[in-house]
Amino acid sequence: MQRVTATNGVEEVVPRLLGEPLLPFGALDYTRQFIDDDLRADSYRLEIGYGPFALEYRHTVYREDEPVAELDFKKVNALLRMSFGDAVECDIGLGVLSMEGEKEYTGFSWSVPVVFHPTQYFGFEIRPSWAIIKDNTISDFDAALVLGQRYLFLRAGYRWVKTGDVALDGGYLGLSLRY
Repeated sequence: MQRVTATNGVEEVVPRLLGEPLLPFGALDYTRQFIDDDLRADSYRLEIGYGPFALEYRHTVYREDEPVAELDFKKVNALLRMSFGDAVECDIGLGVLSMEGEKEYTGFSWSVPVVFHPTQYFGFEIRPSWAIIKDNTISDFDAALVLGQRYLFLRAGYRWVKTGDVALDGGYLGLSLRY
């Protein structure tokens, strides 16, 4: 809480500025993932929080051209956010993942995102998460390099989504807005 409120005499804790990458009051990420020639994914992630508490919503739509098919992933997590100095944030998330294709399935999910920004302009983010749906574990690992300035960042990364012997993985490009 000292990173987002008055420090009450604690001089070694510098309050965050609006638009910084750590502990955002609001964040919106968009990415376009390239899996293969006829399979791609669009993903939106919204995070709203204050201090150590946040709510995260992520919606990913996988689209295949031939044969025409679509798969929706929707995840909602409550986050406990912890900031270690001015450069590192580590969160613990618990929530629900919904997966909809020909049928809809829902299950418990958890995540442990880690954000490392040695400067305001450059950082690395890894967002591993897991879900259990009908006795199947779905692993979702997202790693990104982030470049930009306060409020606006470019993202380049790689995302692996895997369950059993089925994997949807590939590089992506995107944007992040932080407040």
